[in-house]
Amino acid sequence: MMPIKFYSLVWIVIPNLMTSLGHPQHSDIEKCNIHHEANETTVDCSRRGFNRVPRGVPRNTTVLNLGTNNLLNLRKGSLPNLPSLHTLLVNDNNIEFLEEGALQSLPVLQQLNLDGNKLNFSYFSLPLGTFQNLTSLTTLRVSRMTMRFTSLTYPDTTFADLHHLESLVIDGAGEPVFGSGFAQMKNLRSLSFGSDCGIIRRLRNNSFINFRKAPVSSLSLSACRDFVSIDDNAYLPFPNLKCLFARDTRPFGLHPSLLSLKGLSGRNMTEIDFSNVKRYDVTIHGLMKNQTLVLTSEMTRYIVTICVERLILRENNIVVIESSALLQEPFQSCLKYFDISRNAITGEPTLLYHLPEFVNLAVLDVSKQSNQQYAGDVQDRHSEDLLKIPFRGNWTLSIPPSLEKLLMSGSGEHGRSFQGIGICVRGGSHLTHVDISYSALITGKWRFYGLEHVKYVDFTGNFFQTIPMTFFQSIPKVRILYLRHVHFDVDLISNQSSRTLFSPLKSIVSLDISMNSLYRMYTHMFEDLKTLTYLNLSHNKFEDVPIELSGMLSISHIDISFNSISFLKANARTMLDQRLNDSQPISLDLHGNILSCGCGTLDFLTWIIDTDVQFRHFDSYSCLNTEGQLIKLSNITSSFGRHWRSCYGRFWLAFSVCLMCVLISCLVVCQLVLKNTISLKYWILRLIGFDRFVPRRQDFKYDIFIYYSEHDDYQWVCTTFLQKVEVEKGLRLCIPDRDFDVGVCAAEEIINCIHNSWKTVLYVTETFLQDEMCSFTLSSGVYACNNNMPKRLILLYSDTILHHPLPPLLTQLLDGDNVFVLEELEEKRAWQQFFELVLKWI
Repeated sequence: MMPIKFYSLVWIVIPNLMTSLGHPQHSDIEKCNIHHEANETTVDCSRRGFNRVPRGVPRNTTVLNLGTNNLLNLRKGSLPNLPSLHTLLVNDNNIEFLEEGALQSLPVLQQLNLDGNKLNFSYFSLPLGTFQNLTSLTTLRVSRMTMRFTSLTYPDTTFADLHHLESLVIDGAGEPVFGSGFAQMKNLRSLSFGSDCGIIRRLRNNSFINFRKAPVSSLSLSACRDFVSIDDNAYLPFPNLKCLFARDTRPFGLHPSLLSLKGLSGRNMTEIDFSNVKRYDVTIHGLMKNQTLVLTSEMTRYIVTICVERLILRENNIVVIESSALLQEPFQSCLKYFDISRNAITGEPTLLYHLPEFVNLAVLDVSKQSNQQYAGDVQDRHSEDLLKIPFRGNWTLSIPPSLEKLLMSGSGEHGRSFQGIGICVRGGSHLTHVDISYSALITGKWRFYGLEHVKYVDFTGNFFQTIPMTFFQSIPKVRILYLRHVHFDVDLISNQSSRTLFSPLKSIVSLDISMNSLYRMYTHMFEDLKTLTYLNLSHNKFEDVPIELSGMLSISHIDISFNSISFLKANARTMLDQRLNDSQPISLDLHGNILSCGCGTLDFLTWIIDTDVQFRHFDSYSCLNTEGQLIKLSNITSSFGRHWRSCYGRFWLAFSVCLMCVLISCLVVCQLVLKNTISLKYWILRLIGFDRFVPRRQDFKYDIFIYYSEHDDYQWVCTTFLQKVEVEKGLRLCIPDRDFDVGVCAAEEIINCIHNSWKTVLYVTETFLQDEMCSFTLSSGVYACNNNMPKRLILLYSDTILHHPLPPLLTQLLDGDNVFVLEELEEKRAWQQFFELVLKWI
């Protein structure tokens, strides 16, 4: 007994154990997203809460994302053998160290992201051999470490294995020194400090000495806000440096930033960015004490020796630029892009008069010059008042011969407006882009000169209430024109003369006149703009499409979003559909309007569903229903049948009920008319004055003439019928066996009795059908029924006759109303109906 139980237990347990070993119940990779595209397989395991590398990663994976998990380390063997993996993201974990050989299973790894972990840059966290044999690794990120450093000593021997690295993003602190191991990075082209650049305090001349043989062309020191000093020759070890990004290093200051360029003197560079490195806030009080920034030739003595193409000095509170500060070679001949926007340059800087000397300058950005320094400063109120005096007269601006973009947006923010006669731009043969938005331009009788080649103009935020009719003749080749919030006069735009105003724009492609509080305009205002494809009328107060499209041959999109449109009227819908019928596609943007989807606008909703006009941002359209609720228009159009029924259901139900009642009434009336045709005819004749003879029962000799078969039927007639009619009712009855004269022709007696009787009753039985005289009587009785007395003949028949062939005439009579079944006359109600029929005229 015992061996049998043991063998049974083995038979059950072993197969289950083998199944559990061969087929695991759960795989980590099931939590990840796997995406295949072309030859790429991306496995996204980010934000899954893993505390170890998940199992089951496909062998052909090319991108593995393990970011934002809870990994504590990467040990040897943690990562599976992935021969095709070129990108590994393990950023934003809690990794404290990488074990030697942890990355050896990734032979073709090209990009490695270790940002946001807890590596302290010691040999414990990055031991020797960590990056060994990673010959394909070109990009490495080890920045944004969650711990704070006061100083750093990099494990340079570990980094020495990165012979093919091209881009390095790394943390820095204190006075970083890159050891001799970094000298092995002979292919490094980009060096950047991460977010912890903010704790670098000083860069010495020897900080980058071991990069002198690397072809570093880009250096980023942005957001290093704890800078105390940069040695004069800190950048000297970068002989191939082309781009220096040192923005957002406030409060290091622009002065020391410019002086730090000494080691780059005489170089050819692509870009230098010193945005927002200001030290002082600008005030009139500070300016008088020479605490605020004046860009002097002493500050720029090194940068003017550099042939740099792009110089960005944005947002540094520069108040004055000395004319000699930048007008030196090779700087003035090499500069192509100059950005001094968001500063505090006031008045008329002398530098503007020397702009033509920057012969290769293509882009000049002097936008958003601000006077915020005057707020609350009472020491020089007179200077503030002077700035607010409007500029009058002519203003001539000479620009470099190669200038393509002139950005002067916000030049009126300092409070000084232009109310002159004209603005003349000299030397603008290559100028194609002009932005003078929010520049306090007040149009009057003046105009621009020298903008004949411009293709992009932005006049947003200026004041065009009294714009002259010839104003746009200054920009005949413009293709993109912004007139947003220019305070157009509604009466001018509504007048026919507005067509003259816009007619010079023969090459216009895009026109924006949004945010002008317009509620009407001349419908043919843009009829001369044959090339216009895009028209922006948004953020106005239009209640419908305000323009006629007949002359606008190229228009394909109209933006009338954020207006006061509740629905498009029939004329506008017809115009848009006609556009499509002419094989010219058109699209509208109506979002931001509170449309109406009540029962009164069903025709508009039907049009939206049926039309081929394209509606941009349709999913964002909102509408008010009949209950005053704001809902999505797409909800209505997707269930339009139900919405239609909710609007018209009650009406059509009531209409159908009423129509049914009318039809039933008509049928009843028709039935009554058909049954009472003679009465109605006599009533009409009497109504119009014709008194016709109406037969009366008293005028006849007999009330009833009854005819029957002579064989067996006389018994019921002479007993039951006689008792009911003559005895009980007192009606005058004519019975052949009693009242016919002897010796007279029977046929003659029958005809006389029919004509002398009020009603004729035929007693139809099986013997009646066999009697020839009965057939004669039947025919005579039918012929006696005329228009005056249509119901003169009454039939009494037995059900037994229905089993025999009947004459056609008798069959028709049996379908009428003057018919009684003998078997039913036993009931009192049947006799009452019979007597009522006998006594009635028709």
